[in-house]
Amino acid sequence: MRQDKVLHLRNNPKVHFDGKRFYYKSKHDLNGKDQLLSFIRKYPEGLAVMEVKDAYPTVLEDIEMTK
Repeated sequence: MRQDKVLHLRNNPKVHFDGKRFYYKSKHDLNGKDQLLSFIRKYPEGLAVMEVKDAYPTVLEDIEMTK
């Protein structure tokens, strides 16, 4: 990998490096519907979808089901 790309990835707050590989890290570590619901309940005044939209692949579908 080119050095400039490596530097760019290392400076990205959503990309983590474990010493061997780079991986994406969402803002909130949610792994499913149950964790999403527990997290949402902490914000009775509401929570922007932008806060959790990248937590896991089906999060948007799970959000729709909570309406």
